[in-house]
Amino acid sequence: MKMKTGEYFYMRADNTGSRTWGSPTIVFSQSADRTRSGAEFYKARYYTTAYN
Repeated sequence: MKMKTGEYFYMRADNTGSRTWGSPTIVFSQSADRTRSGAEFYKARYYTTAYN
């Protein structure tokens, strides 16, 4: 997904543990990656109140 700022983000499965399809980390192109301890993301969505 590419944001208005030009930055994009994605999730890549880490193929570890019992849930090989997910990862606790969302990767960003221009800023620090974000990890949530204990989480298993399989999809990410950009949300902003500017469109609502």
